[in-house]
Amino acid sequence: MPFARSEGFVMVALALIFFILTKRWKAIPFLLMGTIIFKSLGFYVTGKALWIFDNTPYINTGIKVYGSGSFFHFFIMAIPVFGLPFLLLLYYTTTQLYRLKDTFRLTTWSNNDQIEFWLILASFWGYFLAHTVLWWQGMWASLGLVRVMFVVAVPFALMVVKGWEFLEIKNPFWRSVRNQRIFLILIAITPFIVRLFPFQEIQVFPKLGTEEKVNRKLFEQLTERYDIGTKKTYTAHPYINLLLDIDPFDTLTNDRLHNWHKAQPGDLVIWDGHFGPNEEQVFKEDIEKDSTFTFAFAVKPDKPFITLNRYWYEIRVYEKH
Repeated sequence: MPFARSEGFVMVALALIFFILTKRWKAIPFLLMGTIIFKSLGFYVTGKALWIFDNTPYINTGIKVYGSGSFFHFFIMAIPVFGLPFLLLLYYTTTQLYRLKDTFRLTTWSNNDQIEFWLILASFWGYFLAHTVLWWQGMWASLGLVRVMFVVAVPFALMVVKGWEFLEIKNPFWRSVRNQRIFLILIAITPFIVRLFPFQEIQVFPKLGTEEKVNRKLFEQLTERYDIGTKKTYTAHPYINLLLDIDPFDTLTNDRLHNWHKAQPGDLVIWDGHFGPNEEQVFKEDIEKDSTFTFAFAVKPDKPFITLNRYWYEIRVYEKH
């Protein structure tokens, strides 16, 4: 996993600690075998012994645009993402914390307890808390996206079932078939209900965001002012490409904004306040310093809007002459 996603370092570390604490010495070479093979191949190609760390795009990224946020961001978004079962997992986790005092006596645990606590439950919380800290501290190019949590949906589901079994044993209320059915219905409908409200990140019937509304205004003005089908454009925001029905892979008609300096007379450079200075690292001041470009017009939201990294959102169109 470290070769696909950086969170794999957390997973490998948890597995290594588990094997050491449970004295599964023979398993450690198998855990490290894939890493050793890929390290060797990478060393042959790159000449770097530690290329796994040196070439990791998130750890050693030069991009510093993603920012940071609240430590509780993923906890707040856990219900919209995982639903009510997250509360059940949270409760079950608190009932199992007493096991930590026996961390260095894992060999006295049953195999099921070892795997459940250190491989399944720990893999979920290790992954969850790793993303929590990375977003909180603004590390490893984290943008606080909740979609990354679906990676641990399987250990989450397994631990929720264990939590349910635990409640059935502890409280007769949860052994009632009627109560179980009610809870299952709530689990099924909660994700749809919470997404109907605007305070959630994802909605069942999402409205256009501020940026998309501004891009719609831009589309209207572009089609009024130009025979847009005859113009090559340099864009960054994906929504304007969708509106213009542009093939993003056809570089004869459209190119990435960061290639704006390659524009030819008559081409349009469309800079926006989100993707322009962040993902594309193109600043409007640089374009405006170039005397071969003419500022055509700007489109702004009805109400001032601050986007990623505190840039005021607007779209500015320049024409090469």
